[in-house]
Amino acid sequence: MITAFLLDFLTTIPQSICGTAVVLYIFYILLGEKPAWKNIVLYTAVSLVLSFPLYILLTLFILLSGFSYLMFNLMNIILHSLLILIVKWHEEHKKIIWYSELAYFIMTLPNMCVGGIINEVLSDFGITSSYTDIKGLIICSILQAVVCGGEICLVFALDRKYSLHSIAEYIRPGFQSWGKIFLFFIIMLLVTSAGELIVRLEITTNTSTSLFMLIFCLVGLAGIHQTRIKMLQEKAHQTQAEMLEQQEMYIQELEGIQNSMRSFRHDYKNMMSSLYLQSREGNMEEVEKSIHGLIDEFDENIDRKMNLTVQMANIRISEVKSLLYQKITELQKKGIDFQMEVMYPVEETCMKPLDLSRALGILLDNAIEAVEQVQGDISLVISAQTDGVHIILDNTTDQDVDISKIYEDGYSTKGSGRGTGLLSLRKIMEKYPEASLMTEIKSGRFIQKISILNS
Repeated sequence: MITAFLLDFLTTIPQSICGTAVVLYIFYILLGEKPAWKNIVLYTAVSLVLSFPLYILLTLFILLSGFSYLMFNLMNIILHSLLILIVKWHEEHKKIIWYSELAYFIMTLPNMCVGGIINEVLSDFGITSSYTDIKGLIICSILQAVVCGGEICLVFALDRKYSLHSIAEYIRPGFQSWGKIFLFFIIMLLVTSAGELIVRLEITTNTSTSLFMLIFCLVGLAGIHQTRIKMLQEKAHQTQAEMLEQQEMYIQELEGIQNSMRSFRHDYKNMMSSLYLQSREGNMEEVEKSIHGLIDEFDENIDRKMNLTVQMANIRISEVKSLLYQKITELQKKGIDFQMEVMYPVEETCMKPLDLSRALGILLDNAIEAVEQVQGDISLVISAQTDGVHIILDNTTDQDVDISKIYEDGYSTKGSGRGTGLLSLRKIMEKYPEASLMTEIKSGRFIQKISILNS
């Protein structure tokens, strides 16, 4: 009996390997990270080891309940959720659990559609996946691998067209509580086990169940399509609002320059009259001082504002331009000296505009906090080169910063409960192999460089 049990367990290994690999792949896609196949293989091997004790529990539950597929889904959901939670322990637990459940749900539906039909066809030819039929087991394992490969291709295509991560993030606010996550778990368990429940109630056959699940999948695809359309519409409205905000800020900047020019023109006339009198008296030293003061006033009140406006014109990414306008306004209100140079038009990068804005926002927020108390200054250089876009942000610092620890969770020179910004920045950078981040302290300046190479 023990031998039969072990052999029966071995027959589930191909299905477990394929299923776990697909779930992990979908999870990475939903999380917005590039699937790391090395990690997927490693985690699949770990899940295979953990699956044996769970298989023993599964057998006991099946004997007690009589629902094999329901118990199988229950154990698999628990296994995958625990595995992914351990791997992503430092992430938000609710988010990871919900994504793992959603990944299993997405994996199971197409599998059920095709699997039921394949099993019906194979059974007509007398082929089973039992350990007593080695040839049948091999055929079923190959078909299972083909189905899972098809699922990965399908998910890849859907992600390219609809951005599954964006859709998942869009609907995730509705699943922020443990109660709603558990409710989703119950609904998902019932839906993925619907085939067995329907057959047990003798409502329909395996083939009809597969067709039912196919219709369910098509409804799901239609839902994804409609959600994406709604997201694009909201993004269009948001972009329009951002453009209006940018235009308002731009107009305010121009009005500020105009007011400065009007004030400067009045001062200029008075200064010329004073210079004329001083020159007639032969007081050339005072004339020189007055001219220097005039130039400095022009640089401070007009030239710098005009330069920022010109530099902003080279930023062609709407999200980044909107962020910079907000930060420049904040810097001016706080009286922080800020210089910016944008070398050549910056039109696009391999980094998503939202992620680029988040990364730049984190750097600017940290720089503003660092210089507020020490009356320092901030300098930003954005350079679009043939190999990609390079960003250099540096600010005054008077604190001892341990560069080796600044990206650790909770590390901060500003006290406890802080230090999450640079950790978030590191996670953003890890999503893009073409992007790199370098930090250094030199001559009392805290310097951070982001390089985003062309893919």
